[in-house]
Amino acid sequence: MATIALNDAAVDKLTVHEMLNHQVPIYRITDMYIKKDFRNINEASFKVIDLVLGPVLRKKAGDVDSLLTDSLDGTGHEDRIKFKYYIIPQDIHADRTWNVIIRVMLGREYKEIGTSVRVSQRDLNSDYNIISPTVIERCNGLVESCRRKVSDLNESTMPIHMADVVSRLAR
Repeated sequence: MATIALNDAAVDKLTVHEMLNHQVPIYRITDMYIKKDFRNINEASFKVIDLVLGPVLRKKAGDVDSLLTDSLDGTGHEDRIKFKYYIIPQDIHADRTWNVIIRVMLGREYKEIGTSVRVSQRDLNSDYNIISPTVIERCNGLVESCRRKVSDLNESTMPIHMADVVSRLAR
């Protein structure tokens, strides 16, 4: 991610440093007094996501409940592999932000995948649901990318194992 951000997305090195959550020792004391603004980091992350996922992110979400799940594929049948994105309120970082998690569900099994998408309190409602249109669009793009990677597994009549799903998503 860092190489793509710096070389392809023209993100400055300090912002890449912050995207990776690295600390700059000379600013350690100063950083304690400054409320961190994640707009630059989020914008840089979105640039990288746009480069990597391309047109998928520009695609409209459709009739799916964009805040929670993509359980329908538009043809009327329910997918066996489902995706949901959210934050875990207890996993708040020291800077009062959260990373968005994508949950991959297959029957009663699930696997949580961390993302580099970060949200602050202003991106959430009082129930900790994501309400920022920009973040929702990015998360829908990530879910769409995941759905495409496993689409042939969903259409198969053969048994699916979570290990197969995870392997596909890792590609």
